[in-house]
Amino acid sequence: MGSATIATMRRVARRRFAIAFASALLAWLGSAAAYDYHIFGEGVQLACWQQDATSLACDFRRFAATSSEQVTARLAGRELPAPRITPYAAQPGSSAVMFLVDASRAELTGSARQHVTGLLDASPADQHYGLASFDREMEMLAPIAPGAERVRNALAGLTPADGAAQLYRSALEAVRLLGHYPAQRRALVLMSDGVANDSAYFHDDVVDAARQYEVAIFAVGYLETPDRSAPLERLRRLAEETGGLYVTVEPGAELADDFAARVFAQLASGGRLQVDLSAVLRDPAGLGPEAILELRWRGAVGSASAHVPLRLDAFAGGHAPAVQAAPAAQTGRATAAQGQGWLGRNLLWVSIGAALLIAATVLTWLVRRRSGAAQPESNWAETVELGARPFAYLEVQDELRARHPISGETFRIGRHADNELMVADPSISRFHAEIRHDMSNRYVIRDLDSLNGVYVNGRKARSAILGNGDLVELGDVTLKFTLLAARDRAGIEGGDGTVTPFRPSDRKRGLGRQ
Repeated sequence: MGSATIATMRRVARRRFAIAFASALLAWLGSAAAYDYHIFGEGVQLACWQQDATSLACDFRRFAATSSEQVTARLAGRELPAPRITPYAAQPGSSAVMFLVDASRAELTGSARQHVTGLLDASPADQHYGLASFDREMEMLAPIAPGAERVRNALAGLTPADGAAQLYRSALEAVRLLGHYPAQRRALVLMSDGVANDSAYFHDDVVDAARQYEVAIFAVGYLETPDRSAPLERLRRLAEETGGLYVTVEPGAELADDFAARVFAQLASGGRLQVDLSAVLRDPAGLGPEAILELRWRGAVGSASAHVPLRLDAFAGGHAPAVQAAPAAQTGRATAAQGQGWLGRNLLWVSIGAALLIAATVLTWLVRRRSGAAQPESNWAETVELGARPFAYLEVQDELRARHPISGETFRIGRHADNELMVADPSISRFHAEIRHDMSNRYVIRDLDSLNGVYVNGRKARSAILGNGDLVELGDVTLKFTLLAARDRAGIEGGDGTVTPFRPSDRKRGLGRQ
């Protein structure tokens, strides 16, 4: 056996080991993440995690504010000891509230300006607030920040636009902004007449996103005449299905005095419960590797229930993963400094996993480096002259086939005029994606947290290296990426920087359907 053959076998063996190691690491991380549960039950929303073989902890928010109630737990038909409850204690900055005002008609903006002022007067001053308006698109008037002063100042800029209201699209964007804000409780106060002129977004898209990001929608529905009450049902359903409240008011009339108090009382409801599973696990007869824990709340203001799946086989033999339990004094969701959800509670395991992943990445890089000389270049690299800067452009896939050269190291695409390529299409986010030209002469496209995402050759991607001929889908717009050598620039003319799609895609996409 020749030395070249032996070297090839060694390279293959190292590559296989690296792939197997990385796959095992990802499988381990996936199984660990499976022990974090986000449950939207009847009248209650929970985020639960198994601390060890005999204990489950849940942060929960009730959809009806109550001062005292009983919680019971049952597993496999057997009653468990009453869960230990630590009430939620709101701290300064623990809640984030965004007011989203329908600016499609003058009657709405005038009433909403008055009602936002009244809500701020009755709301806690130590929380965080933001203000946005919408008609065809959402506009941020005051970003979420501590205190209400910026919102009060921005109300003067709340003016009617007399445009078709994109209700669901704007609510989606607001929910997403709230979902990324570091707060323990989040609320969207939606003020509208319920008229929705959306064609690509629907009720379920908003509800799915609100549940995913743990955002409660509190809706104020403006009723001008009784015959226009049907659209208000959209607002009522959004509130009911996300654990918020709904109220109807006539334009120019005052909001109920207790509405603001009810909003914040509901945001501050619930707390943390801990369930002792040991009584059932001592006699595991009838229990399989998976079991459903039934939780019920009973109080003066109504009942609630939720079903939490457990993975009992994860702790077989009594060996529980070294999960860092949250301190008993912490009653809400973890703060930004502590990390939220599964990450904050499993920081030790994540650190170990990250170290192993880095080691696997380095090993894979070494393998590729040794065998790289024998690997063929990518197809698009064959068109690039040695030492010449490549030339790339995007071609709109419609009848006009307009071409737009990709200039500079960063090339942004979106509806906003500040993008290098402004795309005048409602399915495109204001800053949808960017293409970067790196030191290796590669063009890399990255999703800028757009609503409809980025698809490369039909596959959704947060980030992807573009090759010659790749098809890029941004919302309803399809672009073809072309890469040429510097000598081939002749005959390529750029567009004017604005794209108006001719043929929309037939694929429906929206947040919460990923």
